This record gives sequence, C-alpha cells and structure tokens, in this order.
Amino acid sequence: MTTAIQAQQSIDAIWRSMLAIVGTFAALMLPLEAMATDPMGAMFCNVRNWVAGPVGKGIATIAIIVIGLGALMGKVSWGMAILVGIGIALIFGAGAIVDSVTGEASDCTAGPVIQGTTGGTTPAP
Repeated sequence: MTTAIQAQQSIDAIWRSMLAIVGTFAALMLPLEAMATDPMGAMFCNVRNWVAGPVGKGIATIAIIVIGLGALMGKVSWGMAILVGIGIALIFGAGAIVDSVTGEASDCTAGPVIQGTTGGTTPAP
C-alpha cells in the first residue's frame, strides 16, 4: 500500500513540475504590451482610491460616531475609541507614509484608474 502511495506522490510531483514549466513558458510568450499594462497596479490603485476617497471617509465617519457613542455610554472602552482613531489616521495617512519612506510620489491619482489605449494606466475622466 505504501508503494502505491509513493508512486502516486511521484506522479503528482511530476505533474506539478510540468504545470509550472508550462505556466512559465506561457507567461514568457505573452506580448510585452500585455505585461506593460500592469493590471495589478491598477487594481491596487483602485482599492487605494476607494479606501481614501469619499466611501472610505463615510465609513470612517460612521465608525467614529458609533465608537464615540459607545464610549460615552460605557459600552466601549476609551482605549478602544482612541485605537480606532489612530487606525483611521494610519489608513488615511498611509499614502504619505509610503511616499516618505520610498522617497517618491505615488503613481495613483485621484479617481478610479482605467486601462488606457496606450498600454498604461490613466485616471478616469
């Protein structure tokens, strides 16, 4: 029985290796224009703009109201209320913190990011 399990594990390892080789080859065959559009960067810029935009500010305002009322009624500790305020400050100050650590400005601009016709990412009109 153990020989059959070892044989199956060997076959599985071979299939995983072949899948990795085929995936690497497929990625190398992509045109350079497909890699230049940076869809992951555009997605992260959209998430950052969503969190730091009006939606994030509305959620933060509601969180401050709820946690403040809870602290005034004694349902939430004042330490937790202060931690929520610090967390919100860190979320909205994250862009400035990253810019100061890296020494360069962020590529994300205000508004959602869409794929441009030139292959790069451009802010939405």
